[in-house]
Amino acid sequence: MIGLDFGTSSTKVVIRDRDAERVFPVKFRERAAGVGSYLLPSRLYRTAGVYSLESGEAKIDDLKLRLLHCNVPSPVQEFNDCCAFLALVIRQARGWLFTHYGAVYAKHYLEWSVNLGLA
Repeated sequence: MIGLDFGTSSTKVVIRDRDAERVFPVKFRERAAGVGSYLLPSRLYRTAGVYSLESGEAKIDDLKLRLLHCNVPSPVQEFNDCCAFLALVIRQARGWLFTHYGAVYAKHYLEWSVNLGLA
């Protein structure tokens, strides 16, 4: 189970293995100290339709606020930006788990689910 808290300024992720009764807080920034290492800024970059969490031509801040406060009935770009961000966060969280605990889960079939929190 991926517990994902999509916050206005930062995003946090916890992966829970219900069967083993283990919880893994995902460390997004290995070099940061303390709780900051678990907080991923809720921003995104886009270059020619390709999204990244690291860098790009267009920096997109305030993802959640832009979607919540959009004044059009069908906020396509705002929705696409949030979906891209969440997809990249989930991919990075899964990669983190497999990098740090891959040997534990190498012989297991994993059924993923996501619990998305929007404060």
